[in-house]
Amino acid sequence: MNEAKKLLTEISKGDISENEQNLLTGGIIDSLDVMELVELISKKFGEINASDINSSDFESISAINSLINRIKAKND
Repeated sequence: MNEAKKLLTEISKGDISENEQNLLTGGIIDSLDVMELVELISKKFGEINASDINSSDFESISAINSLINRIKAKND
């Protein structure tokens, strides 16, 4: 299971398809879910600044994985 899918499972959103492309704009996740994801990502992979993220980072599992990879690289 990829990192984004693991995090979505932790916030009880593990049933989301990896092919889903509109997680945020489609209402599959909401702003509270995004806040939980940001908190989990920062705890697991390093500090996240507000300038590091935007809403498009949460539109798909692939986008969330890309965000995780950017945060990991920044904090290495």
